[in-house]
Amino acid sequence: MNKSLVWSIALILVLVGGSYYIYQLNNKNVDGTREKIPATGNVVNGGCYAGGCSGQICSDQPDPMSTCEYKEEYACYKATTCERQSDGQCGWTDNEAFNTCIDAVLESGVNIK
Repeated sequence: MNKSLVWSIALILVLVGGSYYIYQLNNKNVDGTREKIPATGNVVNGGCYAGGCSGQICSDQPDPMSTCEYKEEYACYKATTCERQSDGQCGWTDNEAFNTCIDAVLESGVNIK
């Protein structure tokens, strides 16, 4: 077998493995556990949709889209609900679990929004 072909295959395997490792690091909750982010476009409550690449958007539009960066605070949105708020707009409902999560992110020294 040609040496350049072997090296090319090895490089591809390293790149794929490294990409998967980085993906796994970026899909952890603040406490280190891994949970899947709900699929985009799911109707959550009152005609509101959770979505975006990291599950961080709450919108009245189906399949909300975003760029695919990841910030630690995005994991906190799993602790709250995307639903219609008192002002009639879709938004994340504040609760103790969400606030605790955001506080943990702040304490960790990770910059958020």
